[in-house]
Amino acid sequence: MALQVVEHKGQLLIQNAPKEILNQTAIQQDNVVAVLQIGHNNTVQTVVQSHTADLTYTQQGDNNHIDIIAKGEDIRHNIAQYGDQNSFESYNFNSSAQQTLELIQQGNQQEVSIFGENSMSKDMKITLEGNDKTLIIRNFN
Repeated sequence: MALQVVEHKGQLLIQNAPKEILNQTAIQQDNVVAVLQIGHNNTVQTVVQSHTADLTYTQQGDNNHIDIIAKGEDIRHNIAQYGDQNSFESYNFNSSAQQTLELIQQGNQQEVSIFGENSMSKDMKITLEGNDKTLIIRNFN
């Protein structure tokens, strides 16, 4: 895989693409990853295996961390961290599911952990505000 710059919804984004298609003039854009980081020592680690993916990660502050492993047919994430020392981790290995997640963390030293996905967590939206908060969600069938 190699990185390429593409235009999506009027924005220039960086996405992974197999090296053999970088020389083609028409590139199918079913998988997009957008990362916006303002601050110091922010990290995003994501491993996604899907047919289509639309992933947006925003971090504004210092020492924020996002760690995601996801496997599914259609994956859509919109993750935003505003503040310092926030952490989000999500691990999902359900290869047939559509996964949609919206998370907003506003504050400092927040930790959100999600393990698995099921029908109850489909299209989940989480907003966590304040300082020193922890949320752990375990979704198992």
